Amino acid sequence: MKAVVTGGSRGIGRAIVEELVRNGYQVTFTYNSREQEAAELVSSLGADKVSAVKCAITDANDVNALYEKVCGTDGSVDLLVNNAGVTKDNYFALMGMDAFETVIDTNLVGSARVTQRFIKKMVAQKSGTIINISSIGGIMGPEGQTNYAASKAGLIALTKSLAREMGKYNIRVLAVAPGFVKTDMYAKIPNQMKVKQLEAVALKRPAEPAEIASVVGFLAGPGASYMTGTTVVVDGGLS
Repeated sequence: MKAVVTGGSRGIGRAIVEELVRNGYQVTFTYNSREQEAAELVSSLGADKVSAVKCAITDANDVNALYEKVCGTDGSVDLLVNNAGVTKDNYFALMGMDAFETVIDTNLVGSARVTQRFIKKMVAQKSGTIINISSIGGIMGPEGQTNYAASKAGLIALTKSLAREMGKYNIRVLAVAPGFVKTDMYAKIPNQMKVKQLEAVALKRPAEPAEIASVVGFLAGPGASYMTGTTVVVDGGLS
């Protein structure tokens, strides 16, 4: 089985790569600037099981190169996980449109670009699974994240529509919406704010990246074979 994970060098993406390798996948993951971390992940899991590709998902040439690396002229792809994303938080009235556009272009348009490049191969082989990593922010709409929330809500809508289009080709399309997760991004939040945020979480703690990855692993596997077009919320009871 062959999988592609965008943004796989750290955080949730790294945990997804590790989960998929445990489940028997040959994984190609992308990174943008974290070359050392990407190399360390390949070394820890084994170059026979994992490969890393530098790829900006906002760049069509990079995405084409990624596709050629994975599929070449006659290769296949079983699973695509769209995980790569960015944040540029600010209150909307104070947010520059460049910050708004960058987040939309990366999180939503970039994921769509990668999906469109690989989905034609899945259609030809009449099989495949696509999992989009959205966010609870795309459902709840947190303050100071209008760009991020819009991008992640867009991924949920894309998931629903694409699932309807692709079902006849035996291609499933799903989304996962994590809440607070222990990542580098979460670590940057001031402790006082973390305490306040976790008051709203039923389990009173953030998720470990592996807890999100395990859901992705399940959705990619045979146990979820009749699931498509839905968003699985993994937020510890936040919403």
